[in-house]
Amino acid sequence: MARHLAAWLPLLLLGCQQEVVELDAEGIEEAIDAVDGAQVNQAPEIKLSQEVVTPDNGDASSPPKGYMQMTPEARSGPEFGDVILLIAPNKEMLVPIFIGGTEALSIRLRLEKRRYSRPLTHDLLDDMVGKLGGKMIRAQVDALEENVYIGTVVLKRGEEIIKFDARPSDAIALAIGNKVPIFVSKKVLDQAGIKADQLDEKRAVKAPDPVAL
Repeated sequence: MARHLAAWLPLLLLGCQQEVVELDAEGIEEAIDAVDGAQVNQAPEIKLSQEVVTPDNGDASSPPKGYMQMTPEARSGPEFGDVILLIAPNKEMLVPIFIGGTEALSIRLRLEKRRYSRPLTHDLLDDMVGKLGGKMIRAQVDALEENVYIGTVVLKRGEEIIKFDARPSDAIALAIGNKVPIFVSKKVLDQAGIKADQLDEKRAVKAPDPVAL
């Protein structure tokens, strides 16, 4: 056994860029230690992937930084069409979002805790998310760009937090159906918010922007 080791260990040591050890029956253990050390030094670094989690870890109980929780209310009329009012907790400020008829029907049914005879788009999405192991935790209205609202749907699957770009009308409909909070950026409130006592439904038809169709 010692003779066989003496034959191949010097070659291996040369490949490891270690000092060649003069082998005899008593030097085998030292040679093996040198090989082990060289292999450790040359082993490639293994980089472990890091889990990406939102700063609040998906906790829906409190607003993300810079956001305020608001309550939805549906309005409609022949003069201005369908609109969702997002109402601040103090009920003094609100954000109007004009929406399409299909989204308005879904939101109104969900607010009234009723279902259409066949699954609407948001009912289908709820069913798909649930059966794929996900759970909605909140909706967000993040920004107002060129008179169009930008929203986000936030889901949780296991420990993973997943965010989807969405129209606020869809995000709000899903949030109502899943009984999760709706958070509005304070920047949006500053840009598009109006005082509740200044709400003029007749004036809305003259200025229907911003919208979220």
